[in-house]
Amino acid sequence: MALLEWCLIRDLRDGGWKQLLREHMNEMPFRTRTLWKSLMRSGRLQSFASALSSNPTDDLQWCEEALEVHKGSPCLGILASAATKKTFQQESTVTSIENRSSSAWWKSLEAGHPGGPTTQRRLSDYQSRLLPLLNAARSLMFIDPHLDPAKQNYANFLELIRPALNRTTPKPKIEIHRCCSEGSGRDAKVIDGPEWERRFGERWQAMLRSAGSQIEVFIWSDFHDRHLITDLLGIHLGNGFDTSNDVNKRVTWSRLASRDRDEVQRLFDSSANGSKLIHRFTVQ
Repeated sequence: MALLEWCLIRDLRDGGWKQLLREHMNEMPFRTRTLWKSLMRSGRLQSFASALSSNPTDDLQWCEEALEVHKGSPCLGILASAATKKTFQQESTVTSIENRSSSAWWKSLEAGHPGGPTTQRRLSDYQSRLLPLLNAARSLMFIDPHLDPAKQNYANFLELIRPALNRTTPKPKIEIHRCCSEGSGRDAKVIDGPEWERRFGERWQAMLRSAGSQIEVFIWSDFHDRHLITDLLGIHLGNGFDTSNDVNKRVTWSRLASRDRDEVQRLFDSSANGSKLIHRFTVQ
């Protein structure tokens, strides 16, 4: 189901919505109860501050709360009961859960391409696209064979992931995976482990210490594809995590199905593929 495969769910009023669900869990049909338990276990509920002045007391007021939050931080859509949808007929964002397949945004979600598959390569565009994951994911693997903080096109990487670095409870686990060589073809040159430690440490250590964070770096013998793999979803990136101020440069991103995300993660499991792992170290 798309909710468990792709989505982050807004936990309205600083967790008040989740508390309400817990209090009424036993009143729900079995399938509904199973769904909400799965969402809670998977970490897909993301707390959002209260928007209205008073606490909602019924379904209509909770929908009003969701719409008010949506005004300041747009979401893909709001699922509600058929009765609630009747009150909000003019709100295209609000969709009846019983008739969700008729909604344009739900169809886009089910198809796997909400928001479009391409983006500009500017730092601001990357930040906007990745912010929900950086705020919510418990583990983040940035897989890019060329990621090098000594290169100008990767100089903004820590700024890109700053929301994840600044999180406190809990701190996410952050990993970088790159190749041992730089350049390509006949010009490729293998860089030894101590040199990679120097490059990453000189440029990242101060900011990571200030944020109270750490990043584990894995240096592999060879790979090509670029990915962001998290506990919530995986993304294939056509051009990795380097950014550019050229507004004409664009990149295609593709969201991975859960089974494909898990397969990529297995490829970069050091215990399973230790023969291809050249070096690993932690910057903190």
